[in-house]
Amino acid sequence: MPIQEGMTQPLEAAVHDGDPVDPSPPGSAAGRPGAAGRQALLSATLDAAGDSYTALRAVRDGGRIADWVIVDANDLVRRRWADAVGDVIGQRLSRLNAVAPNHEFERRFQAALESGTRQEFVDELALPGGEGGWRRTVVVPVDDDTIVATTRDISREVYLERALQQERDARKTGAPGMGGARLSSVSESEARFLAWTASALFAGAGLIAIVNSLVTTLPGVNLTALRLTGVIAVVMAAAVRLLPWNVHSRPIADSLITGAIAFLVMSDHFDHYGHDLASSAVYPVFFIIIVAWSGLVQRRGFSVFIAALAGGALLAIFASNGHTDTGWQCAIVTMPAAAVLGEVLCWSYTRATDLARLEANRRLHDPLTDLANRQLLIEQLDHALSRIRRTDAMLAVLYVDLDRFKQVNDSFGHDAGDELLLQAARTLRNAVRENDVVARLGGDEFAVLCEDLTDQTGAVEVAARILEAFDRPLTCAKRELYVTSSIGVAFSAHGVESPDALLRDADAAMYRAKRSGRNRIEVFDETMRHLIAHRLELTTALHHAVDHGELRVHYQPIYARDGETVRGYEALVRWERPGFGLLKPGEFMEVAEDSGAILAVGEWMLREVCRQASRLARQWPERRLGIAVNVASRQLVEGNLVELVKRVLEATALEPELLTLELTETTLIDDAETAQATLDSLHDLGVKIALDDFGTGYSSLTYLRAFPIDIIKIDGSFVRTIGRERQGAAIISAVISLAQSLGITVVAEGIETEAQLDAVVCLGCDLLQGFYLSVPKPIEEVEPRLETAAVRDR
Repeated sequence: MPIQEGMTQPLEAAVHDGDPVDPSPPGSAAGRPGAAGRQALLSATLDAAGDSYTALRAVRDGGRIADWVIVDANDLVRRRWADAVGDVIGQRLSRLNAVAPNHEFERRFQAALESGTRQEFVDELALPGGEGGWRRTVVVPVDDDTIVATTRDISREVYLERALQQERDARKTGAPGMGGARLSSVSESEARFLAWTASALFAGAGLIAIVNSLVTTLPGVNLTALRLTGVIAVVMAAAVRLLPWNVHSRPIADSLITGAIAFLVMSDHFDHYGHDLASSAVYPVFFIIIVAWSGLVQRRGFSVFIAALAGGALLAIFASNGHTDTGWQCAIVTMPAAAVLGEVLCWSYTRATDLARLEANRRLHDPLTDLANRQLLIEQLDHALSRIRRTDAMLAVLYVDLDRFKQVNDSFGHDAGDELLLQAARTLRNAVRENDVVARLGGDEFAVLCEDLTDQTGAVEVAARILEAFDRPLTCAKRELYVTSSIGVAFSAHGVESPDALLRDADAAMYRAKRSGRNRIEVFDETMRHLIAHRLELTTALHHAVDHGELRVHYQPIYARDGETVRGYEALVRWERPGFGLLKPGEFMEVAEDSGAILAVGEWMLREVCRQASRLARQWPERRLGIAVNVASRQLVEGNLVELVKRVLEATALEPELLTLELTETTLIDDAETAQATLDSLHDLGVKIALDDFGTGYSSLTYLRAFPIDIIKIDGSFVRTIGRERQGAAIISAVISLAQSLGITVVAEGIETEAQLDAVVCLGCDLLQGFYLSVPKPIEEVEPRLETAAVRDR
């Protein structure tokens, strides 16, 4: 789009929110072939970003700038003004300001043109139809008569800045934060309330006038004028609903009152009203507006005061014009009614305002701790990131998770957990800096936004203070509890990250702190970024692995004490990932559990293993070969495991006694109550339960007493100590003795040498498993070995 025909000087680079763009018109130095395409690309880019671009030429009266004419604009600007003025190109700014007043912008444009320098400012922009909001405007002079203005909507930033300031003020005063700071005059609900009450006010005034015209007995009253005034007021009741209350509530309210007062003040100078009998209809209507609106937009009790003054003034006006009886009627009847209406409106308006603010507070704050919630944190973080793009500052997000909080809920109940969260929130508030934002993301997860950092040291010091603060006991359910925290820290130096990405990075660092032993700080770095990218790629591929038939089952034999006779197999999943070969569980199972893909993988594994086990049972019924399948904690808690096992056993016709489900001690401790009920139900079906990696958990003996355990598998770490440490053999011997006294079968797994094999056999272990005996093999290699009496591999 051309800015101005014949413009000879190049158009300087306009600045779009601090970044240079090139809106050069044809005819300028940049207007060589291709400039029109660049211009169209610029316009499309700004449209997509929701930003406006306008070029204006000064209209001079002598040496004075009398007006501005728009010579170019992007499609967004044209659409905004189309209904009001048609095409804005060629329109004068004075006409646009008559539709939506923005007179302050003219002064800014003139300052840029006269100084010859780029100007940037923030102002509230009015648009047709009551739209608008806060805009950051950059004005660049092009030549002696032309400027280019680009604007970006920063309404949300202003809104959040005010919300953040309220958070800071509330923290200083101890009052709850109101997070609902509003950009426009009122919130949407308040704007609706004002529009409806204004409409009701005019309708009420009109109806009073019409009713008075029907029932009045006062001599000399112009009934036609009275009815006409009533009809006009009713029409105004409909029109006032269309006013832009959400943006200009205060100016509209003030204009109504000021207009009414101005009319009353000036009416004595108008022969038509001041001395006409129709004034008996007009004056009461305007006085009702004055009194009622003084209550609506001022404070309680003010409308009664205004009514008292207005009643006397109304009576005096009528008395001076010879209508004393009418004046008394209006003063005695109309003014008290208006005063009551004003007080009711004032109370209703205050209540609506309070409810709107409470709703905003509820929407943006955590109901338990009154901290900012995830939504408010995301918005504040987005605002903070946009600020540091224009500065050299740095910000950080601290992701704080309470260690083993679930145990508090399980042990003392959710009320105690809520009490602990409240104390944790207070602890965090006291540990951070004054301007840091603390938010609760959900459960026992919190986040802290630290701004105005010069380097990473400041945020790490805040995190260290948080660790130190949680090093002291918290009182919960009348008990002192030590609850540590794990903290992940992610930094942004240039604001290029999105809020979600920054929170994700901090969350990843927090999980590394958890895995590294808890009660520590981890900072997100490039290594973790690459790891996250790899895990995301692995997660996506893993979700398709079941559907694409990429999973395989390998079976590792479990031998009798003679080391020759196969008594069963442990099924182990493998992933034949295209382009990567055959992956073992250690390369993808952690990702599967974290992402939830373990549910689909586990179900496929159970169905496939039971199908193949059923076939082996039919081929060698006398062998009674059992099959063991590993079960993850998410399967136990989320996977409806009992119903799944029941359906699979029925579908494959496998005897329940031939199926063993292996769980680790960590799986049981994650949710002991759910695990207890699930394992009892599985045991009732006839399925055997094995406790894998025995001896590496927290409460092994407790599990043997509390859960229906049929088999324990001594962890290979104990087997590998045989021959190097006396304690290893002693522990294995004790476990075997204990298990046998409880009627529990013992499997020694991880056997890698002949010495280890001989030792566990001498100690009395029931069953044997390990690479020394046989490596896991696919079913195609298992069946032939069963045909040949299954002598172990050497």
